[in-house]
Amino acid sequence: MPDLIRPSQKHHYIPRFLLKRWVGADGRLERYTRPFRKVDRRRVFPSEVGYVTDLYRSAGEAERNRYWLENRLFQTVDNYAAIALEKLNRWGSKALLMRT
Repeated sequence: MPDLIRPSQKHHYIPRFLLKRWVGADGRLERYTRPFRKVDRRRVFPSEVGYVTDLYRSAGEAERNRYWLENRLFQTVDNYAAIALEKLNRWGSKALLMRT
């Protein structure tokens, strides 16, 4: 499986499907940071925010299994959550009763 061989190093704690809801016409969103005293504002892609490198890495696992939590669980959960959110936006609370 390619995703187990070349795992993602960026583990998003804010799913990208949520961040994409606030992008502008350029596909970017505003990121505000305050590294020192002054607030810094910059246009960035959703893939550039809301993540920590190796957040869900399992120490002590074989190299190909180190990212099992991200690759096997969170990606699946995020995919279903994105579908559910789209249905709720399109159909409102009626979407909760729909089966597909």
